[in-house]
Amino acid sequence: MLEKVRNNVKSRGVQIVIIVVVVAFIGTIFLVWGHGGKQERTGTVLAKVYENEITYPQYQQEFYQLTQQYRKLYKDQWSDELVERLQLKRLAFDNIVNHYILFHKSQEWGIPLTEEEVMNYIKSLPAFQMDGIFNSDLYRHRLSMERINPQEFENDIKRHLLFKKVQEKVTGGFKVTDQELFQKFRKNNERINAKYILLPIERLTSRIEVSLEELKAHYDANKGKYRYEERRSIELLFIDPRDFEPDAQISDEEIDRYYNRRQNQFVVSKQIKASHILLSVNPDAPPE
Repeated sequence: MLEKVRNNVKSRGVQIVIIVVVVAFIGTIFLVWGHGGKQERTGTVLAKVYENEITYPQYQQEFYQLTQQYRKLYKDQWSDELVERLQLKRLAFDNIVNHYILFHKSQEWGIPLTEEEVMNYIKSLPAFQMDGIFNSDLYRHRLSMERINPQEFENDIKRHLLFKKVQEKVTGGFKVTDQELFQKFRKNNERINAKYILLPIERLTSRIEVSLEELKAHYDANKGKYRYEERRSIELLFIDPRDFEPDAQISDEEIDRYYNRRQNQFVVSKQIKASHILLSVNPDAPPE
């Protein structure tokens, strides 16, 4: 079905198209994976998630995409210091790792995804529409402008949709309120500007003179502050029973007599080994 989308060139054709930069869209889905060609995959391997290798070009592309997004968000406040504060380098790497983990889980759980779902998603993207209608010529042209193979792009769309399904499966039973989100944001981003002076206490105490009468009057008025809790002084002698084992002689009769008198101490409570795990899902979730 996707093959029909690629090959279904409309009769009126599109000889001249307005070149629109769609990096924001394609970068989010495609550049994260570094599928722009075999040359990009030859970079240094930074990590391996299951059978997938994370290369340095992949990391660079994801980091670039993140910085562009946050640069638009912060505008005039953008700076290199902000990159460090937001930990974008770590976030870029974590994003790639999380994507591979989600993809692996989708395969492990057997989450279904049809070709028709992929085709409908691509058709719904404004980047490939003219007058609100999907245009196969425009689709092929824009992928060509970005030097992206249509089959590889569609494979990345499949991954993107699988990620969404896995996320919905995992987070379906959880709800986060606006107040919780706001508190988390404040915790991660709120800062305080403070000015202070360090003053060694010795510089003050050396100039202070206190008489015995003043000390006694202060103590009498504040005896509760100088009261210690009750204390004990003890001496302990530790004896290790193992030191006497070589000299101990215990008969079978003594063992039987000891056991019979204390049988309740050797009773093992009933134990159950459970291997069934229940996951909370939405009430309207399908049987699968």
